[in-house]
Amino acid sequence: RIVALLGGFTLFFGVHVIIEKTAPPDSWISSESQSGQLRQSTQGRGSEEPTHVQICRSFLTNKKLEVTIVEESTVCLNDIAPTWSLSQIFFSTILAETSRIHGSRITYEHGCDRLRKEKKVVQEFLESPLQVPGGEDSGLIGGNGLTGLCRAILLDATSGGFVDAKVALLSSPAELIQQTQKIQQQEQNLPPDIPGQRGYESSTQSSRQQQMTLLESVSHIVHTNIGAALDEASKFSGALKTQNGILSVNGEDYIIRDTAAIQLPCEDAFCQDLMILPDYAYLEHLPLSLRSIDIIVSEGCTTNLPQCSVYANGLLGSLRQFFPRASVELIIAKPSTIDAMARLTRAEFILCGPGFGLQCLFPSIMRSSMKHEKFEQGRYILLDTFASDSMASAVAKMSSFELRTLLHVPSASDIPLSSLTAFELQSGKVDKFRQTQPDKYSGKCRYIRGRVGSWVQDMDYAALAQYRTPLYHYSGHAERNFRDRKSNWSYQYRPSTTYRWTEGVYPSCEASLLSREGACETLQAMNIRRLFVLGDSLNLQFVQSLFMILSTEGDSPTPHDTKEPNFRHTFSCPNASNGEDKEFEYILQFVRNDELLENEKPVSIDKGISNCESFCYPWTSDYLSEPGRTLLIANAGAHIHKEEQFREAFDRFVQSIDRLNRPNDIFLFRTLVPGHWSCDRPGLIPYKNFDEYIDETKRLANEREEALFSWSLFANYNDYAARVVDARNNNLSEIGQYARIEMLDIFPTTVLRPDGHASDEFRPDHFPTTDCLHYSLPGPVDWWSHLAFSHIIDIAASNV
Repeated sequence: RIVALLGGFTLFFGVHVIIEKTAPPDSWISSESQSGQLRQSTQGRGSEEPTHVQICRSFLTNKKLEVTIVEESTVCLNDIAPTWSLSQIFFSTILAETSRIHGSRITYEHGCDRLRKEKKVVQEFLESPLQVPGGEDSGLIGGNGLTGLCRAILLDATSGGFVDAKVALLSSPAELIQQTQKIQQQEQNLPPDIPGQRGYESSTQSSRQQQMTLLESVSHIVHTNIGAALDEASKFSGALKTQNGILSVNGEDYIIRDTAAIQLPCEDAFCQDLMILPDYAYLEHLPLSLRSIDIIVSEGCTTNLPQCSVYANGLLGSLRQFFPRASVELIIAKPSTIDAMARLTRAEFILCGPGFGLQCLFPSIMRSSMKHEKFEQGRYILLDTFASDSMASAVAKMSSFELRTLLHVPSASDIPLSSLTAFELQSGKVDKFRQTQPDKYSGKCRYIRGRVGSWVQDMDYAALAQYRTPLYHYSGHAERNFRDRKSNWSYQYRPSTTYRWTEGVYPSCEASLLSREGACETLQAMNIRRLFVLGDSLNLQFVQSLFMILSTEGDSPTPHDTKEPNFRHTFSCPNASNGEDKEFEYILQFVRNDELLENEKPVSIDKGISNCESFCYPWTSDYLSEPGRTLLIANAGAHIHKEEQFREAFDRFVQSIDRLNRPNDIFLFRTLVPGHWSCDRPGLIPYKNFDEYIDETKRLANEREEALFSWSLFANYNDYAARVVDARNNNLSEIGQYARIEMLDIFPTTVLRPDGHASDEFRPDHFPTTDCLHYSLPGPVDWWSHLAFSHIIDIAASNV
């Protein structure tokens, strides 16, 4: 046989050659060639060249030679850089398969599955060779593109470097053609072992194919093989254990709804540093509906960086505060382990922190080829800054993937970024950085305000909280009774009106109190001409609070002689001008609709005529009657007793909002708040925290009344609404030019208020029933008005 030395490694003519790179002694491979003869394995005969360079060299030198190339063990067993290892395997597979389509006899078998019995990293669970579904229709590189790419790779290799497989995967055929043209201009300088060829034809691929990155084009190959690897891993005892049991990719259990995985990648492969962000940078992007959050930290981080555990555990504690109903866990694992890959891949939301090598890349690509409805709402969020242009370019290319959302925090952002090593052994400074306060007028406070804090008694606030006159309505009975019989009590004000909400973690995000002057200034700045409140009797209380705070006269927005709740009131701002030397005016309007259902059937509360489960007055015609920009605040659910029914009602409402075609309007959905059992007990004060609320709810729960009111379902209703709103906003670029819908989350603040309900100790003697759902006014509901006002200011700051 003739031996030829080409480019530093040996090819054997006349036989099927296996080029295997530094595999362990027990990894000798013996298999049958296509001719049925025993293949010869050449161990340790490979050069230091990566396998994709070897494939290109074989393709350009003698593609008719039957060659099998096996991956280097350092790639197969690498447990700290999954993106680098998987990119190498997938890119080499694409090159080899493409070369075979275009006439070569090159085979690439990574062989990672045969190196050791106890498999740990994702590469070891991949089939060898990888599955490549679709054949010539699989979206692989065209022949001219492959030739140009391979020549570029070899040209780079001769100068002492290698084209990184990760960067190559993030290139498009159009870029490969450009690279070919550059090489053509340099052909007179090509080394002798890189064959020259002139006159390449243009690619025959479609314009869309030319612009797509290689990784995007073959994302189905990534999905097929990593999915199979996770499925294979689930068969092993002890693999992929979680609280929910063994992870599996079978059936509908692939993605776990309402879960998130936060990856904190190190700054380099050896984990010598970790770039960190303040906690609010993560809180901003995590949906309210989450039930499970994994924080994944590299084992090397906790080993090499003394402050790594301080930072990770601090973030863990913060997330547990802001998601008290969720399971939040800290997972310490090497990045390439099958467990880390499974958690990232199966989470509905992936947040990848700033760090080395786009470690979340492949889990994100997994969902780019998913079409199941359960996957549509998941997304990948990248929080990073980039020192190198090449990495920033890679992220720009990734933005073309179907990844739902890909966010990049630039270095000039108002979110600070720091190196963990900058704090050395000063753990106090690490925590201080984590708790960096967002600017109150940055627009970011609306994601965290009102979620963690406490109610404190403040008599100065109490003096401001009193209405000029008691509300003439059911909601004002307790206040009227208190004032009429004030000598019976030792209080200056009803106690439930004396508590002020104070932020526990982010004092910079304290709520701005609604006032007539503040409303005029903010609404005029945003050109909002109407506040339209839609919903049930709780939203009626909400709009009554707004009216009593904003109005300078009157004791009710509706006439005294009717129970009909709907009204429309115009407010003037005497010190504001609309630019035409006229006073700025805005409208406050309410329509009662308990199910957000458009219904033309007769309805009247006065006459006791219901047209749905309760009262659903028509609203869209009234809404469309005012052309000016509108803020719509809606809620429903207290009269709905089945989750399926709520889901249908909310989906129907969102669809109706989109059909209104009012892209400049703003829509807030107010979360539901359950009542409090035994609210008629005297001396009630706010709960200290969410745990106390849960404990008291369990202790006092009344099964008979729960069956009647369904209060335990309200949190699930909120989760569904938050999930739908989050997915809709995330997909706005796909569904068209529609207005943004946001959540006005008053649940965390209000569940801590068992005091101040309509049936508390200050209710009139003639109250016929116990009402522990509605509140008396003034009282806790006024904070819905303050939180809504603060939310509007945040939206204005965000230019949404």
